[in-house]
Amino acid sequence: GNGIAWENRFKQLLAYKEEHGDCKVPTSSRQLGNWVSYQRVEYHKKHCGKKHFLSDDREKKLKGIGFTWQCHVRSVEAGRSREAAWEDR
Repeated sequence: GNGIAWENRFKQLLAYKEEHGDCKVPTSSRQLGNWVSYQRVEYHKKHCGKKHFLSDDREKKLKGIGFTWQCHVRSVEAGRSREAAWEDR
């Protein structure tokens, strides 16, 4: 069921965090990026009192690894570093 899929993604996120030092997965890394976006959407629904699929247990797990609930940080950084890399050529 869905629980196993969630756990697998969570493990992937942990691996990503070990490698990159944060949980700001860019949407360019398709499946994990989409999953991370979905967790954020569900979190905001939950805290706006809308119907959602983020259980307290899952929210706690994500918070426990320092998950960021705001998502626009990485795309700005990525844009900047891409420009910087471009200028280095």
